[in-house]
Amino acid sequence: MTSAVVFVLLVFLGLTSGHTGINIAKGGKVYQSSLAHHGAPERAVDGNRASQWKDKSCTHTKNDLSPWWRLELEKTYKIHIVTITNRKDCCSDRINGAEIRIGNSLEDNGNANPRCAVITSISPGASQIFDCKGMIGRYVNIVIPNKREYLTLCEVEVTGDETGINIAKGGKVYQSSLAHHGAPERAVDGNRASQWKDKSCTHTKNDLSPWWRLELEKTYKIHIVTITNRKDCCSDRINGAEIRIGNSLEDNGNANPRCAVITSISPGASQIFDCKGMIGRYVNIVIPNKREYLTLCEVEVTGDETGINIAKGGKVYQSSLAHHGAPERAVDGNRASQWKDKSCTHTKNDLSPWWRLELEKTYKIHIVTITNRKDCCSDRINGAEIRIGNSLEDNGNANPRCAVITSISPGASQIFDCKGMIGRYVNIVIPNKREYLTLCEVEVTGDETGINIAKGGKVYQSSLAHHGAPERAVDGNRASQWKDKSCTHTKNDLSPWWRLELEKTYKIHIVTITNRKDCCSDRINGAEIRIGNSIDHNGNANPRCAVITSISPGASQTFDCKGMIGRYVNIVIPNKREYLTLCEVEVTGDETDEESDEFICN
Repeated sequence: MTSAVVFVLLVFLGLTSGHTGINIAKGGKVYQSSLAHHGAPERAVDGNRASQWKDKSCTHTKNDLSPWWRLELEKTYKIHIVTITNRKDCCSDRINGAEIRIGNSLEDNGNANPRCAVITSISPGASQIFDCKGMIGRYVNIVIPNKREYLTLCEVEVTGDETGINIAKGGKVYQSSLAHHGAPERAVDGNRASQWKDKSCTHTKNDLSPWWRLELEKTYKIHIVTITNRKDCCSDRINGAEIRIGNSLEDNGNANPRCAVITSISPGASQIFDCKGMIGRYVNIVIPNKREYLTLCEVEVTGDETGINIAKGGKVYQSSLAHHGAPERAVDGNRASQWKDKSCTHTKNDLSPWWRLELEKTYKIHIVTITNRKDCCSDRINGAEIRIGNSLEDNGNANPRCAVITSISPGASQIFDCKGMIGRYVNIVIPNKREYLTLCEVEVTGDETGINIAKGGKVYQSSLAHHGAPERAVDGNRASQWKDKSCTHTKNDLSPWWRLELEKTYKIHIVTITNRKDCCSDRINGAEIRIGNSIDHNGNANPRCAVITSISPGASQTFDCKGMIGRYVNIVIPNKREYLTLCEVEVTGDETDEESDEFICN
């Protein structure tokens, strides 16, 4: 069973506390396929979960083929949660098979948008939560497809985030050529006017592979690109255009990775493309391998800055030192790439030369940017790997790999997307080769994994031996020698376990476990991390986050639990007679609500 399904079931059973944000549906514009018994569509967004028909708070369609209900939001949102309350007094099975659809298209009244979920069933009068994982859209539809049925909804609640400020407006823009005074700046003037007479649309000549490019001041994670097409003529000229995003100006930026291919955009329409956090300074629209005019009436872009450089001034080490090229030079905040600038590192001609950044805390690493030497030897970086994690095994070079560096042009700065890998250590290593390693700058952006919510929590374990109380694992001390009196210890139990009980229900992101150093480090092998809201089998029956293959002696290993929901975090060695010793357990997560865990009956 997936964690998303478990989450839905837990909420339904009253084991979590519900919403993660403000209900953006309440009072929105709503429509439905037909109207019966005065069951207006507005009833589903009146803020009332009353589920008896007599309460006059439920919608009602006629017995339609594929009946539907639609919410229209004022802006485009990343939709996280949709909560639906079903009718209680009769007919609760009518909702069975309904689909939640989210997007920006009104094709088939919005029912052709991407699907978030299929509703198997909702108990009479119950409110069930569906996790839509940040789907993008203005329209939220509930539809029962390909079936003649009545559709009744007693409440629809939606939580989500606005997709953000338009970072394109006023940016630097370029295009392949200029015709009819259709300057590239017109596409970022903040005006979606789509008639040529409005003087708000760009225009190239009849170029082979015509293009338009936006250059942002900084590197962004690009979420949404919205393109407005010309209305008065020629709307099919956009067909086949591609959106390209990245940090390279090769082929004028058109060689960057592709976000989307534009099949078509209706005349005068604004169409949204979800670029899923692609990284780049340059956003290109190009019609490849075709002689055509390119006209854009507006290009809007939303995204997040990739963040502050957390590497600058950090502790750094390298495999050896040559020519005074100290490892600190790679984090001096200077991308100068000539050796004379005294801003580049240099190792000896080592076998598997390496450089390591040690951060103060554990981070989710998003971006690593490496600047290569310019005046000579740029090919020395070829084949280097970026490694990220929490282990110092092999000087940190055994941590998981983010990327292999094929090449970086002389003096260039290349960005690598590490997709939120977890770690304190960022290594650059050229494996299995005798080479010099030179880095002129290494920049890292990421987010702290959060406050340790385990420290001082209520803790329990299957048994007690050698005074190794369960509280020792949450004393804030990673000391891993038994003499330090900071490690837990059970008896030689069958399926020994340790449990943390949090005050509230959390979305658990990270669990970090420190293993014993002075002996017995292999005892942890095969242990499981379990997270949930049940204390069935002492909490060991909750969903599994991870299986611990091994943790090096004295090491702290991080496990990504991807927002699993629960109050209880268990470490258990299942189906084996063993001692369980933990020298520290750290947990980071977000509260799911300010309210307590109680069964909520509506």
